[in-house]
Amino acid sequence: MSNSAGVGGTRLRSAHLFPHLKPLHIERVLIADGQVHLVLRHGRRSARCPHCGRHSRSVHSRYTRRVADQPLVGQLVLLHLRVRRFRCSNPRCPRQTFAEQVPDVVARYARRTQGLRIALEQVGLALGGRPGQRLSERLRLPASRATLLQLVRRLPEPALPAPRVVGVDEFATRRGQVYGTVLVDVETHRPVDLLDDRSSAQFAAWLGGHQQPEIVCRDRAGCYAEGARLGAPAAVQVADRWHLLANLGDVIETIAAQHRHCWRDNPVPKLPAPEPSSGASSLPVLPTTDRLAQRRQERFEQVQTLLARGMSLTAIGRAVHLSRKIVRKYARASSADAASTRRTAPGPSPVLTPFLPYLNRRWQEGCENGKLLLEEIRAQGYRGSRRTLGRYVTARHRGAPPPEPRRAPPSPRSIAGLVLRPPDHLDAAEVQQLEEVCERCPELAATRDVARRFATIVRNREGGDAFHVWLKEVKDCGVPRLVSFAAGLRRDEAAVTAGLTLPWSSGVVEGQNTRIKFRTLDIDFDVKIQRLWCVCIDKVGRWW
Repeated sequence: MSNSAGVGGTRLRSAHLFPHLKPLHIERVLIADGQVHLVLRHGRRSARCPHCGRHSRSVHSRYTRRVADQPLVGQLVLLHLRVRRFRCSNPRCPRQTFAEQVPDVVARYARRTQGLRIALEQVGLALGGRPGQRLSERLRLPASRATLLQLVRRLPEPALPAPRVVGVDEFATRRGQVYGTVLVDVETHRPVDLLDDRSSAQFAAWLGGHQQPEIVCRDRAGCYAEGARLGAPAAVQVADRWHLLANLGDVIETIAAQHRHCWRDNPVPKLPAPEPSSGASSLPVLPTTDRLAQRRQERFEQVQTLLARGMSLTAIGRAVHLSRKIVRKYARASSADAASTRRTAPGPSPVLTPFLPYLNRRWQEGCENGKLLLEEIRAQGYRGSRRTLGRYVTARHRGAPPPEPRRAPPSPRSIAGLVLRPPDHLDAAEVQQLEEVCERCPELAATRDVARRFATIVRNREGGDAFHVWLKEVKDCGVPRLVSFAAGLRRDEAAVTAGLTLPWSSGVVEGQNTRIKFRTLDIDFDVKIQRLWCVCIDKVGRWW
């Protein structure tokens, strides 16, 4: 075949189509079975011995190498490289024969060209195994998942500077089942390493195998605290301030849920006190038709009775066949109602509430046709069902008074947000709502005062005397949940004090964690980070 062809008045040579094959001479081009076959040979008459460096022209034998190349106009390209084996002309050289090589085109013993290898490496770095395999098939760069991961693992590791401030956090490849650990240089905001586990032993082993950092930023997870203590005992551990406020918010939400009956507009009537039963029955049964309330009362009394005998929460759970979490809920509750977090919504449906003034006015005007009322409020934006409006119409026909629109009671989560937000960031309605809730529940009022003081300490980074004074204040507040929260802070007092004093936090780590969750880690990161990241996300690639 000729090495050039005329196209549009210009001379198109093979070097223009295959610039990476300049060191070789193309003898033939064949197209068969949807593939382009190129038969090539070396253009030089001699070759240099890789051991002694002397040139030789004495040909010992010939063989053909089959090498995959980058696709051409959507067709696979296969190179048939005719390789000569030479005899070394140096009698003192231990290499008697050697094969000629073209390192710019294909490496020794390789089955694909350098260009194809680089393209597959980039696909593997960007997507990982399974997603990369699917993309490479569409790009006509066929490679299996194992091949992509193997190419990524073979990439050389760059020498990264030892971080002085390390941030650590977990990320999930399968939430609730498979977790990993991301390590970030907090000063440069760049990932340092990825671990395929979140155990303290692996984190300690990583710290022991690297230059130990001066500061370790972490959340309040015990595994990373233990790993930092074992792997870098001289490092200062810093508890993240955001997690401190988040944990306090969970405590406030739990307290608000337990005392929901205190601040609802229509409190649930208290159950009558249990009367002593006759016979050998160990626990009284309440005369009530609410089976859930009856079962809740029985569980509360069982847990309180066994707790008074000195049994642990775990032993009580085995005795009454409940989980330790549920047993702890009944043990800390002041009553059976306080242990319930069920939300009841008496009165009209929230979907119908915005239209109650219009419906009441139309009813007073004499319009009692449910179908007509439904058409009118749907024209005003009503998205509820016909049955919801039917309950309103039925109640009015039976002589019920017109329901007045009322404000829905705040949820425990919204109460926690009102408590933790700075008071000057609340509007008048939110301040009034929080005041009304706290007036109805003294324990929630005490929680509000204590929690706001701690939030101020966190925002102003007052980790000295103010924090210790707050710890002593919590002991006397009388709220069991807050006392338990303060006890947890006291166990991790050194890290919490450092978090409330030093400017470091885990915000950078959380950002990288989010990027890993959304599979958007930048491809301009270091090769080591890219390789580790794509291997980790390959475990979840089948769900992409």
